[in-house]
Amino acid sequence: MINLSVDGLAFLYPAPAEMNATLGLKFQLPYNDEVVNVSLRGTVRHTHIRGETYVTGIQFAAVKDDDKSLISRFIDSKLHTIKQY
Repeated sequence: MINLSVDGLAFLYPAPAEMNATLGLKFQLPYNDEVVNVSLRGTVRHTHIRGETYVTGIQFAAVKDDDKSLISRFIDSKLHTIKQY
């Protein structure tokens, strides 16, 4: 995964994704002293080549409030770490 927001994510993959395809996504986020599994569905909104791989952008569909909160807390924790430098 190369970026994440409450609305979607981008990741690297060795092949291009079909535009507007719906994908099932599973990833893990660290939270406090544990790792939380996240399962979402999303739609491919862009794909472009970067070197020998492809960047694929996904827009999440129907994200549950609990998942939005988890993603938001993860992002906030990373921003807090950056601000400390």
